[in-house]
Amino acid sequence: MRRRDALKLGVSALAGLALGSFLGFQNPTQKVKTTTTLTQTLTKFLTYTETESNTLWRTITQIEVIPKTISTTVTETRVIEEHTTTTVLSTVSYPEHTLPMVGSWAYQLQDAEPDELAVSGFELVVVDYSRDGTDETAYSRDEIEMLKQRGVIPVAYLSIGEAEDYRFYWKKKWNINKPKWLGRENPEWPGNYKVKYWYDEWQRIVLRYLDKIINQGFSGVYLDLIDSFEYWSDWENNEDTTLPVYEAAGRMINFVAKIAHYARAVRGYAPFYVIPQNGESILDYDTHGIYLSTISAIGVEDLWYDGTTPNTSSYVNERLQYLNLITSAGKPVLSVDYVDDGTGYVGENRSRIDDYITKARSSGFIPYAARVDRELDRLVIIDEVQPPRELS
Repeated sequence: MRRRDALKLGVSALAGLALGSFLGFQNPTQKVKTTTTLTQTLTKFLTYTETESNTLWRTITQIEVIPKTISTTVTETRVIEEHTTTTVLSTVSYPEHTLPMVGSWAYQLQDAEPDELAVSGFELVVVDYSRDGTDETAYSRDEIEMLKQRGVIPVAYLSIGEAEDYRFYWKKKWNINKPKWLGRENPEWPGNYKVKYWYDEWQRIVLRYLDKIINQGFSGVYLDLIDSFEYWSDWENNEDTTLPVYEAAGRMINFVAKIAHYARAVRGYAPFYVIPQNGESILDYDTHGIYLSTISAIGVEDLWYDGTTPNTSSYVNERLQYLNLITSAGKPVLSVDYVDDGTGYVGENRSRIDDYITKARSSGFIPYAARVDRELDRLVIIDEVQPPRELS
């Protein structure tokens, strides 16, 4: 267990008993006997559909605040107004939405030019919906369609765990009076703010963003900050809200499923690829298989290297156990390590890039060696290596 999960699970169990009583269980201890059963019970509650339990959903809303102090009883469980609209979820598989096994991919979030991408040799590209993140430089549908005609799969980056103050949806008044769902600023990325992703207002913003992406003709979305569920279950996040880890994970699973359902069923866009980035340990809480059934692939950062420093084997192996579950389900893993120090494909830089690419391919993953500065403001093309010559 990581991040004091053992401590959180103890309090989570107590919170679950309180919730069981609230739901009408006459003897909650008979319904919740182990942590595993508790997780299944709460996950089932979080994934109720409007069809299955309209009355329950409208009566029993989200449990937001779990006390951060430990005691033998739950001292406060506050029920607040409904924040999240329901989505019809199921464990049905979406085989037509599984990403085909591409041989190469690229990741560029600033100043990407479609003409350059089209002749780069990469089979899939993850880019922002615009050249600089604003509506003014958004790509036209013709530009995105041109990429597809050239055999390139265009996927749009979309952060669902943080709000960015340069995006079209940002309101200046939030700088003074933050909405209830807006959390603290990310100290590592100024202008990016944690969000309570289960709030209805934030989800409406994301779906409006998704409409733009679909209307542009992108083949899918690359969802960042899936691992926000870890942030909101961290008792030291210095926010006004902390959730049990299984509940935070369940709400993120629901949100990803809602995004996929909206694109595929409501908008009727097929195939439509939903590719989360990182947060693969959420599979521990995917009790009903909704998450694994929904996603088309996964993107992972910093698996073998943290910049130019190799990660420990224990760290790598811990992540691989989850990623192997995803590949076993027939879904590709897009790997990006920020290993290129910009000195050229020579010496130590070459050795490090080669080591990373070899390890990724040996694991059955599709590698992309990005610049160590993490700016993602250029295509990193290495002659005959990236993309590989035989695949370009």
